Amino acid sequence: MPGTAAPRRERWAERPSRDSHLAIAHNERRMHLSARADYAVRALVEVAAGGGRPLTRDQIARAQAIPITFLNNIFQQLKVAGLVKTVRGADGGYLLTVAPERISLADIIRAVDGPLANVRGESPEAVVYLGRAEPLREVWVAVRASMRSVLDHVTLQDVAANQLPEVVRQFSASKGAWSPHTRQPWLDSSVRKVQTSDGSAAGERGAGKRVAPARRR
Repeated sequence: MPGTAAPRRERWAERPSRDSHLAIAHNERRMHLSARADYAVRALVEVAAGGGRPLTRDQIARAQAIPITFLNNIFQQLKVAGLVKTVRGADGGYLLTVAPERISLADIIRAVDGPLANVRGESPEAVVYLGRAEPLREVWVAVRASMRSVLDHVTLQDVAANQLPEVVRQFSASKGAWSPHTRQPWLDSSVRKVQTSDGSAAGERGAGKRVAPARRR
């Protein structure tokens, strides 16, 4: 209609999700740990390092730079899971219900986020695939097993004392462990053949980079 403003175009780059703490860009290998799980683990590491002295939400929030509004809900979930208890009084705060060496990082993540790995909300072994995709179920089960091999074997005490188990040292010392995965064998990142206006082929530098379309005037 005349005089009607054109709809705003969507930006190419989306804002990161508030719930996504660790993520690698599109088309790269990705690890996702929710903000809730990250905050919960860090909060309980701080409690574990307190040596049996109750810590308040304010103390934990300041020590780990965690928004205190997040901690209110997180500690409620941790209490329901039986991982922490509240000590009342002037010197009150939060304490672990058991020794820190008995609480794994997986215990905490499951308490606030549920299972370590799922596919469309189902456990990997419950997923059913047909035809050529059938072997994928075993892949997803293996992915979950690899996560368990680390998270089920690292305890709050290990982190608080900076004495990580050998399985973590081995994974973190493996080749490429500290670098994001950027290899894209299906895409030549230096030269890509493109079609020109006259139908001939030409090389285009910087393939793989998304180019925003020109604005319509």
